[in-house]
Amino acid sequence: MRVKPHKNHAMVLLIVLSFTLITNGQTWAEENIQTVQKDLPALKVEQPPTIDGVLDDACWQDAPQAVGFTDERTEKPAKNQSIGRLVYTDNAIYVGLHLYDDMPDKVVARQTKDQTRIRGEDSVSFSLDPFHTHQFSDRNFFIVNPLGTKYAHLATGRAEKSEWIGLWKAAAQIVDDGWIVEMEIPWQMLDYPDTKEPIRMGINLDRLQQRTGEKSWWCNLGVNEFRENDGHWIDVLPPPRKRELKLLPYLIGGINETETDKREYTARAGADLRYEITPQLRLIGTANPDFENIEQAAGVFNCTIWIMVLLYICARS
Repeated sequence: MRVKPHKNHAMVLLIVLSFTLITNGQTWAEENIQTVQKDLPALKVEQPPTIDGVLDDACWQDAPQAVGFTDERTEKPAKNQSIGRLVYTDNAIYVGLHLYDDMPDKVVARQTKDQTRIRGEDSVSFSLDPFHTHQFSDRNFFIVNPLGTKYAHLATGRAEKSEWIGLWKAAAQIVDDGWIVEMEIPWQMLDYPDTKEPIRMGINLDRLQQRTGEKSWWCNLGVNEFRENDGHWIDVLPPPRKRELKLLPYLIGGINETETDKREYTARAGADLRYEITPQLRLIGTANPDFENIEQAAGVFNCTIWIMVLLYICARS
């Protein structure tokens, strides 16, 4: 005797099937997120590496390694892998990278001027989110090409003036199996929490291989760059913050030709200053800025000494 399925039975089966699919989907999503986000233990060293583009320093041998780079678009392992290393001291953060390439003679590197956007060639970027907010405004980028040319963008856009970028160092060289990069990033050029306990910071590494067009990430953010998928630098204890008054004086000289073909020698002096009140509050001032070009163009500025003070608060969530 055949029993005809009851409508209620069909409904129950549908509910059970739906619940199973949702549960499996959530499990897959959780596993997928776990594979995207990665942790890198912080390692403080006594003897920092020499920034020469050679990873033979003792501190690199025991440094935690950032491995498993994936293609940004396919989310599959990158064809040419990279290995990153990260250590720090009370003075600076040190990054070492070996970027493997099966055709090192085809590595593209042309840019030689620092603090100019590196485009259309091989490059690698280290990003640091000290406040761990996952906000773009709190991220610091340090980009280097195979010639050791470097470009930095600091959080909140406060350092677009290149003089304030700081004396961070980088060295690179092309080797038989790819290219190598070392970076030294002084703590004093960064904003970071004032803490006495180890904290967690957001970090990531990404690489562009110009020959193949492949962009690979240590923690893949995808083409839309979902910053919440950044990796974590865990148990790092940054040095105590120093509230320093930084002064950047400048002197500009020139020659003006008058209507009588006489030359007049000119000189102009001024200074920029910065003072950190809190990690989120900074005082920036300029004394006697160079408005000569604006005066000539608009004819409305006729001041010789002008002082500007700008206070801004970087809101952090």
